[in-house]
Amino acid sequence: FENYSGEIKAEVGGRRFSESEFNRARQAVRQSGSAFKPFVYAAALFHGWTAGDPVVDMRQTFEDESGQPYQPRNHNDAYVGITTITEALARSRNVVAVAVQEQVGRENIIELARQLGIEANLQPYLSLALGVVDVSLWEMTRAYSVFANAGVRVEPHRVVSVVDRKGRPKSQFQRESRQVLDADVAFLMSQMLTNVIAYTFDGGMQGGSGRRARFLAGELGMPLAGKTGTTDNYSDAWFIGFSPYHTI
Repeated sequence: FENYSGEIKAEVGGRRFSESEFNRARQAVRQSGSAFKPFVYAAALFHGWTAGDPVVDMRQTFEDESGQPYQPRNHNDAYVGITTITEALARSRNVVAVAVQEQVGRENIIELARQLGIEANLQPYLSLALGVVDVSLWEMTRAYSVFANAGVRVEPHRVVSVVDRKGRPKSQFQRESRQVLDADVAFLMSQMLTNVIAYTFDGGMQGGSGRRARFLAGELGMPLAGKTGTTDNYSDAWFIGFSPYHTI
C-alpha cells in the first residue's frame, strides 16, 4: 500500500486462486492481538498524554461494569515496574495497555480506530486493548498508513486508470483523502512505532517486539516502524509495518 497515493502495489489473498477464491487479505477476519495497541496509545496522545509519560507495569486486576474481574498478564509473566508508554508499546506490555485504555476511555479508543478506518464490530471490552476483536488485514493496513501519512487517511485503490484498446483514457482514479488524526499525534505514533523495531537493551540482544525487522531498515537505509501481534499459541501472528512510503 503506497501511503500518499493509496495505490495497492501488491495483494495476496491466498496460495492458489483455482483452489480457493476466498481473499484472505480482505474477507478474512482474525484477532489482531497486540497489533491493536497503537490505537490505544494514539488515543492517549490525542487526549493529552505525551510519549514520555510514566506508567507502572505490574500485576493488576481490573473490573468491568458488572464487577467481573479481569487480570491480563504480560508475556512470560514479566513486569518491570515504572516505565514509559513508549517503552511499554515497544515491548508490548499487556497490563500497561489495559491500564492506559481504562484512563483514556474505551469509547474514545473505538472512536479513534473508526476514524483511522477500522470497520470491525468493536466493543468496549476490557480486553479491547489486547486485540480481542476480529478485524481484516485490509482494515489494519489502511489504519496504520494514517500514522505514516501525517494523519491523512487515503482510500486504497487497485486501478489507476482505464483506457480503451487504442490507449485512449476512459477514466482516471481521483485520489480520495482526508485528515483524520492530528499531524503531531501521527508523528509521535510513528516515532513510538519506530522504537518497536529500533529499541534495544542488554547489548542489543533484547529490545522491541519487532526487533527482527531492524536489519531490513539498515538494508533499505530508511526508518521502519510497525507492531507485532499474536494470539494464543500463535494461532494468529501479525506484523503491520511501514516506511515513509509504504505500509505492509
